[in-house]
Amino acid sequence: MGLDNYPRPDPCEVLEQADKLKIVRDKWGDVDCAATNCPFMTAFSFRTLACWIRGKVFNQYVEECCGESLYVDKTRGELEYILDSLKKYYNYNNNQEDVENLEEYYHVIQLIKYLETLLSIEEWDGMLIASF
Repeated sequence: MGLDNYPRPDPCEVLEQADKLKIVRDKWGDVDCAATNCPFMTAFSFRTLACWIRGKVFNQYVEECCGESLYVDKTRGELEYILDSLKKYYNYNNNQEDVENLEEYYHVIQLIKYLETLLSIEEWDGMLIASF
């Protein structure tokens, strides 16, 4: 099994507590991400796990840009540092013409957008939990 990373507390629950989102739950009481209009579902049409990410896919880019690891729980401050480091190291400018390795750049863009989405929730002051 690989590495997954998920935010705690759940960003949707944080947004609901701040009266910025109404959570829709399924019959088991879990958040129905699509029906809730989760910000991660709208930001990532490819994602089925909503606010979870497959950390193993992204870890090499994080290690390369700043020496951090997604195999360790991360605070909001550490995630802000990682986001800033990714943008600087990979010269993030949304311009694919300047990129030699498009597959790598695509993964980096996914991770940057994920972190931007999570960190755009000002009320969220949790951790990205490493689970493997």
